[in-house]
Parts: sequence; structure tokens; C-alpha cells
Amino acid sequence: MCPCFTGIARIASLMGDNIEKGDIETWKPQRYRTWQALDLENRFFVRQNSEGDAEGIKIPSNIDPDGILSALAGDQWVYTDENQVSYYRMTLGPDGKERYTSNNPSEFKIGDIVEAQLSTLAVKRRGPGNNYSFKMVLRALTLLDGSHSKAARTLRMQEGTQHKPNAGRGIKRTVGYLEAEDDLDNSVPTAKMTKLTVSDDAPISVGSQSAMETS
Repeated sequence: MCPCFTGIARIASLMGDNIEKGDIETWKPQRYRTWQALDLENRFFVRQNSEGDAEGIKIPSNIDPDGILSALAGDQWVYTDENQVSYYRMTLGPDGKERYTSNNPSEFKIGDIVEAQLSTLAVKRRGPGNNYSFKMVLRALTLLDGSHSKAARTLRMQEGTQHKPNAGRGIKRTVGYLEAEDDLDNSVPTAKMTKLTVSDDAPISVGSQSAMETS
């Protein structure tokens, strides 16, 4: 097992030891395909309390550039420090030391190597008994290496340009209605089609066409 999973399991066990009454659920990592994985998240909002004095903060522009989330919050929901997730990028300076700068959330791609900071909580379950759920809350995400996702994206684009489409008959594209009038020639038997009638003696079945004759 990965050392980080072992460490989280120890944290859950330690929290269970410090609960006076009750116990905490057994924690185990999630599954992504054939690998063990962590499922980390954070909520955008918390519900405003009955007193209405929960203090909110402004949603960062890199999270809500058009103010849509702020408009949805209204008076019932609040964006607080507990809902905030920080995003960073790690780079190496000329001296070889690690440096951390703010990063836009959209810069993170599937396949990047990242470092996640989290908080752990014990939340009492509803119902009888004193059972607690073990929760992990995302606090920060740092981009360590984005070269793998970039290389995969470049390879995918290159493979797309090497694909040769099958040769086939092109489809005539008609723009407007002028050419449509020219198409009404003798190749379409419109005169006969206007005189088509349905034979009363022809059998009718669902999903098939009725026999038709001209008069």
C-alpha cells in the first residue's frame, strides 16, 4: 500500500481513539480502474445559519470569472474560508530551490502529477448510535509536473493528423433555394406522384409500406 494511504488510515484510527462515545467508520481508499485512489472534494457553499450572521468572503475570479456562482448563492448560501481551495504551481529556481506561485484551476489536466493538501473530519451520522464518518476535505492543489499530460495530448493530436479518411462520394451541399428550383426536372415524376392512391385491397401492416397504384 502507498505510504500516503497508510498515513491516512493511521489518522482515522487516531481520531477514533479520541472519540469519547462511539466509534469512527473504517477507512479504505477508493478505486480508479486497477489503482487505489483518493477522493477529495470541497463544497462551494455552506448554508447560512438561522441567525444569518455567517460571514462570507468573495469568490476568487479564477473560480467564478463571470459571477455566476455568486449570483446563485443568494441569501441562503455563503462562500467561506472553509470552502476555499488554493491552487499553486511548483517550479525550480536558478538555485535549484522549489518555488510556489499561484496557479489557475484550469491549468490542471488529467494526467498531471499534483500534490494535495487536505483536512480530516469526523462527522456524526444521523440515526441511533454514536457512529462517525471519516471525511477528507480538499484544501490546496499544487501542480508538480504537467509534462505527462502535455506529451499525451501532443501524441493524440499527431495521431489524428495521420489518420486518412476513406475515399467516398462527396455530398452535394446546397446553399439557399435558387438551386432547389433547378432540381425540379423530369428526373422527379411529380405529376405521377400527385395521382397516387392507396389500394383498398392492399394489406396494411405496421412498419411496412402499403401497396400503391396509379390511376
